[in-house]
Amino acid sequence: MPKRLEVIVPVHNGEIELPRMLAALAPQVWDEVRVTLVLNGCSDASEAIARDGLATIQASGAEARLLQAPRASRPAALNTGETDAQGHRLYLDQDAVLSPDALRLILDAIDSGAHFVGAGALWRTRSPLVAMAMQAWNHIPYVVEQPVTAGMYAVSASGRARWGAWPDALPDDKFARLQFAPAERVRPAGLTYSVAAPDSFAGLIAARRRYFQSNVALREARPELFAQDGARYDRLWRLAPAQWPGAIVLAAAEAGARLGAR
Repeated sequence: MPKRLEVIVPVHNGEIELPRMLAALAPQVWDEVRVTLVLNGCSDASEAIARDGLATIQASGAEARLLQAPRASRPAALNTGETDAQGHRLYLDQDAVLSPDALRLILDAIDSGAHFVGAGALWRTRSPLVAMAMQAWNHIPYVVEQPVTAGMYAVSASGRARWGAWPDALPDDKFARLQFAPAERVRPAGLTYSVAAPDSFAGLIAARRRYFQSNVALREARPELFAQDGARYDRLWRLAPAQWPGAIVLAAAEAGARLGAR
């Protein structure tokens, strides 16, 4: 019988973040879940940490496996992780820490007809400035309504059949999201995850630059997907006044990112 939920985690030098991700995931799995970690160009202790974490998951009755990507590439890791995959998919970054009962909430949403499941991100950063910016990001209507993801998203089994292998050099989260109409995408109440954010304003600029460049690459490669985007940046006025300082920081980082990208 195929697994009902395939959890796929690309791992690249994750010895710092991986234990926290696995500790949050392990209590939630059951025998209809298969967890696949894919080593992707690791040169640290990720493999040993992954084996220990997967042993804990297997002890709970779920299936778990450790694979090796053929080359150091996130798309290659995702494609490797989907070897023999047949159920719904949860794509999880190595630094994404799920909220309790996240797997059940994801399956409930898919059972209710959703094909793409996102969640609100809780950002971990040592920078108060970056924290303000990312808090404002979380409240942008486009981010909430799409929903925009940054380390965790799920796709139904039938939805995953809409495309083949993961393409190189494109942002997999947005590529996946734009396979679905807005009505097919949900953000269930109570489903969150925490994820690492930059620890400096310069780091935020660099992160926004990568985000901008990846979106440009996706638009150039697959312009037809953007018919599903529904971006409405003219509604930023809907941000509450408490979010305005963070929005200013975010706008400054965005300006620096785009200037640097050019």
